[in-house]
Amino acid sequence: PSQSCSINLVFSSPNVGNGFNGSFSVVTSPTTVQSPSNVALTGNATPAAMSLSPASLAFNATVTSTSAPQPVTLVNTSDISISVTSLSPSTRFSRSPGGNCGTPPFALAAGQSCTLNLVFLSTNVGNGFSGSLTVLTTPTTVQTPINLSLSGNSTPIQAMLEPTAVNFGTSFIGIS
Repeated sequence: PSQSCSINLVFSSPNVGNGFNGSFSVVTSPTTVQSPSNVALTGNATPAAMSLSPASLAFNATVTSTSAPQPVTLVNTSDISISVTSLSPSTRFSRSPGGNCGTPPFALAAGQSCTLNLVFLSTNVGNGFSGSLTVLTTPTTVQTPINLSLSGNSTPIQAMLEPTAVNFGTSFIGIS
């Protein structure tokens, strides 16, 4: 009698790449049956991915102050959970309260996102202070590090004198 069964195969690769090849063989008995039967297998492994939005941030602050916070969203665009092991802003930039990303290490499930706030720490006058937010993740199949470009401009403190003119009237020497 003719019978059949289904066999489910799963492709899993610890490495990123295309064109992984293999085969699946079925050996039968009695030997009068054509044996072994082979099935050719191929697979491609794409890296897990995480994105940052927006792609860059620009800050403005007066010297010796901190800019207004700006949000950054991390999105796990892959179909596996990713562990964020480090969120490191470069010098002059810092995380500020708010957002829901938490302190690394933390996990982002497939398709999940979180938000963190960044600020610019203005210590001296100047334009074009640049830096980045570097995100490190595991598993190592994730394209890492992920960087967000940061820039900051620091303007001098503006002082105003009022009134803008004072009239002392006429004064004679030796008379007060």
